[in-house]
Amino acid sequence: MKSQYKPIKGIGTGRGRPAAIRVRLYEGPDHLLLVYSAGYTEDYKRVFYRDIRYAIARKDRGQVWQGILSGCCILAACLLFLMPVPWMVTAILWLIISLPFLFHFAGNLFLGPTCRIYLNTDVQTVELPVPRRLGRLPKLVAFLNTKISPEQPKVEQAVT
Repeated sequence: MKSQYKPIKGIGTGRGRPAAIRVRLYEGPDHLLLVYSAGYTEDYKRVFYRDIRYAIARKDRGQVWQGILSGCCILAACLLFLMPVPWMVTAILWLIISLPFLFHFAGNLFLGPTCRIYLNTDVQTVELPVPRRLGRLPKLVAFLNTKISPEQPKVEQAVT
């Protein structure tokens, strides 16, 4: 049996609150399907295309906090230089320990600011855990505008 749901290209999956919850976003024939999975359980939420009025994105400080955390880990790895061992051994250890944090720091800067995205309908406001970066919001809005009916006003994006 073929499923009627397809993952949305370019949007991806995300983490809910708490972080142990994985959230996936699927497109259905007349609605978005949010699947919240935590271990052995799954919860589903539908948002019908005909009810969506607008998408709003609020910048948050996730990028800053991720940068601070990875920077602190890199600085903590610099404490290796205080060890009484040869310089070459210390440099190799420092690279091994700090390289993942350096990549995370650079990737975090490259991906841009983080945000929280909300879909407003006539009845509710739903927080979408995906996409997490502000640069992916236009893809989501373009996708939603292709799915809504022609007589319905286009979904607009607002960044606050």
